[in-house]
Amino acid sequence: MSAAPPKEKSMMDKLSEGISSAFNTAGTEANKAKLQTEIAMKQHQIKGIKQEFGVAAWDLMARDDTAGLQALFKQRQATAQNVIGDLGKLQRQLADLGGPKPTHVVSVTVPAGPTLCRNQFLGASLHPTHWLISTQLSTEYQ
Repeated sequence: MSAAPPKEKSMMDKLSEGISSAFNTAGTEANKAKLQTEIAMKQHQIKGIKQEFGVAAWDLMARDDTAGLQALFKQRQATAQNVIGDLGKLQRQLADLGGPKPTHVVSVTVPAGPTLCRNQFLGASLHPTHWLISTQLSTEYQ
């Protein structure tokens, strides 16, 4: 006895599958758009954290308050790391939906304390507010 030929799908079955596929695609695209908006918001939030740090750091450096600068950096770094972690999760979710993969992940490693070095210009020392904060950056590419 031979197997019966596969039953051909009815017009209604084909139409139902097409509509279902269209709704799935529309849902996926809506989720991608939502994730892209959330990613942009997280990136803006990170930039804001860095800008707030810069303004506060300027005032601390003007007072030559290196201990205050270190404390400020640790506080803002912890806040930024939380947002960066959230950003990474959103980027991976977007990639899972077929969106662009994150191009790189940047992590900042700070030694036991910032190394302050006075910038020399033609042999003359600059004001302490012109000191440079040296940090070690590492970049990992996926």
